[in-house]
Amino acid sequence: MTYSNLLIDNKDHVRVITIDRPDQLNALNRETIAQLDDALSAADKDPTVRVLIITGSGAKAFVAGADIKEFADFSTADGKALSADGHAKLFTHVERMSKPVIAAVNGFALGGGLELAMSCHFRIASDTARMGLPEVTLGVIPGYGGTQRLPQLVGKGKAMEMIFTGGMINAADALQWGLVNQVVPAEQLLSTCMELAGKIARNSPTALAAAIRAVNAGYQHDANGMEREIEEFGKCFGTPDFVEGTNAFVEKRKAEFKGVRRTAMNDEEPMTLSGYISSELTDTPNFVGQTAIFRSIMLCPFQRSFETEKVDASGFRGRTLHSCIIRAILSDQRAHIVSGRSFNRSAVISSIQQFISFERPTKPCRSNGHLRCQQHRCALPQLFASAALHEQRRF
Repeated sequence: MTYSNLLIDNKDHVRVITIDRPDQLNALNRETIAQLDDALSAADKDPTVRVLIITGSGAKAFVAGADIKEFADFSTADGKALSADGHAKLFTHVERMSKPVIAAVNGFALGGGLELAMSCHFRIASDTARMGLPEVTLGVIPGYGGTQRLPQLVGKGKAMEMIFTGGMINAADALQWGLVNQVVPAEQLLSTCMELAGKIARNSPTALAAAIRAVNAGYQHDANGMEREIEEFGKCFGTPDFVEGTNAFVEKRKAEFKGVRRTAMNDEEPMTLSGYISSELTDTPNFVGQTAIFRSIMLCPFQRSFETEKVDASGFRGRTLHSCIIRAILSDQRAHIVSGRSFNRSAVISSIQQFISFERPTKPCRSNGHLRCQQHRCALPQLFASAALHEQRRF
């Protein structure tokens, strides 16, 4: 999608969102906030995007504040609504993104501009950047999180100094105070951010999302940060990324993380069995043995029962041992699923255990990366179908 006030650029797994209103020093008006809201939502849903960078167009400004002309004649109620709407659509939205967001502060970051940078998960500034919260010079206070996020970053005393004076600080002071993470020459700003984003993008997307939620919980008055950390830590053990990461470590290779292609980590929605298999397991690289296969399915992140649904096993006709197990399970359970019986995780685990112990190929063949029966190239589907029939009465 194209936007009138934004530029979108993708490179590998990194998306750069540039606020493009250089004639107004990239000031935030309602249209720009709405477009940022839409662009952020799109990036959050896009599985190819793992890290975002937000910056401003031109060399003068990141974002020089809000567009004052829009609210000069607002009433008390209008002002309150303006703040609440901005929080929901942009500033809180950025902070709670499931993917890391880096602010590339390329010039003036004033008022709402600095508040946007502080909403990002961290900030890299050019040596020409200037930052401040000048709202008190207009007779108001920071209304997009400045009074809350600035003390968290620089401490209460420095925050009050910045807010009370309404003045600006340079990039060197911002670095010393802890407001930004790095300061680099202006011509190196975007390349530095891209390099850092590339390093982050190589890590597990599910773990990064969990880390964001855990860290944010420590700054939310209605959440217990330690309890949330324990919860998110435990959930990581039930993800395909954890299986891939630990297998890669044992096998002394680089992990190839895929992440979760839906918001299943928060357990807000149940996942269907075939949906989980098709979105996670069948995309996993060929396994090195039966233990890895069992472990992958056993560590399914969806603790509740899978939704009942009509399942078609015809799509799982691969010759890997893993796909044969899946096909056998779906074939065996189709009648029960269609009839409305629940198909839960413990049944999957029990069934796989039985399949694995029922009969094994005498010798694995790794031709073309597949684990096959020594005697028959396509014997495994029949082998596990036989096991499924053997265990049918268990369900």
